[in-house]
Amino acid sequence: MPETIGEHVRERRRALGISQAQAARRIGLCRDALVRWEMNRTIPDVRMMPKVIEFLGYDPQPPATTFRELLLRTRRSLGLNQPEIAALLSVPESTFHDWERGRSEPGAKRKALVEERIGGVIASGSIAAGIRSNN
Repeated sequence: MPETIGEHVRERRRALGISQAQAARRIGLCRDALVRWEMNRTIPDVRMMPKVIEFLGYDPQPPATTFRELLLRTRRSLGLNQPEIAALLSVPESTFHDWERGRSEPGAKRKALVEERIGGVIASGSIAAGIRSNN
């Protein structure tokens, strides 16, 4: 069972019977970067995660078990930076930063609202591209 994103990519590439160069083109990066992922020397930049997920057909990140992990996993899955997702969730950037770092956590009502917004963002799927095109 693959553990790292690079291992997931390598396994999928081999299952498809394609070269590293072909896989890299499908994901949208150079072959050397893909090789570094597969060798676990580097990890994909957050902006590459939507393409990685598309290539794999699933999100290779472990399921979130805490609120902090939910924020981080959602942000990475969408390929967003903290200011982008904070704006999307209507949360001050510094507050989102503190939540994602585990420095603080919202009260129950606000937490439920943020979780609901995350569900809506994930359901819409294409929201990340829309945010980037506006910046």
